[in-house]
Amino acid sequence: PRRRVGAIARDRFDPGVRLDSVDVLRTQTGDADVRRALCAAVRKDKNPAVRMRALEALRGTTSDNRVRQTLLDALLNDSNPGVRIEAINALRALADAGAVQEDSRVLQVLRDRMQRDPNHYIRLQSAAAIRRIDPSALY
Repeated sequence: PRRRVGAIARDRFDPGVRLDSVDVLRTQTGDADVRRALCAAVRKDKNPAVRMRALEALRGTTSDNRVRQTLLDALLNDSNPGVRIEAINALRALADAGAVQEDSRVLQVLRDRMQRDPNHYIRLQSAAAIRRIDPSALY
């Protein structure tokens, strides 16, 4: 897997190879190096399918602050709506599991996306996540 860890972070490989690498690493997300490589793929890969697949692979590893920050950055900054949708879905799952109540960054980003994201689904899911995290929150 170590060779594949580096492969997903380098755009010189065919996107199919990078997607396959993410699939192989999906079962190894308990390893900090694997999570770091998947986060790098989310942040840097030019192919949105690779970024989405890496986000999918990171689901369930969100107790790692680097992963959580990667989700927030993807939601805020990725130009591809599919990648942002995958990020909001992962954050919504965190909110539903009660895993982000103590993280003010999450509420800040969700409020921003609820008000400013061009995608209607993301705005709705952001509002739903805010309600789940803090039912008394004012939008």
